[in-house]
Amino acid sequence: MPMSGKATEWAWEQPLSGTKKLLLLAVAREVDKRGKCRATQEQLAQHCGCSVRQVRRLMSELSGELYLRGGPLGALNGGRAANIYVLPREAREKAIKPDADVRIDQK
Repeated sequence: MPMSGKATEWAWEQPLSGTKKLLLLAVAREVDKRGKCRATQEQLAQHCGCSVRQVRRLMSELSGELYLRGGPLGALNGGRAANIYVLPREAREKAIKPDADVRIDQK
């Protein structure tokens, strides 16, 4: 079940605008208590009313700006790998500044 409270509040407070902020809010809405979002790029695109290509571009920008980290979760039976997105610790603790010390693990 998503924990949207602290993460969503944190996302609202970030100095972003437009679709980039909407995407961060969509990710924050879907995170679990560890700050991990397993929503697909297709699902996030649908939430934001934009293309999957735009989601990929904005995810790259958000990662470069340390608002989130992303990486492959892994694939079963040789299928396409899913991505997992992780918000910084501050999002779970509702602090303002992103932290570069976010690790992606598959637990």
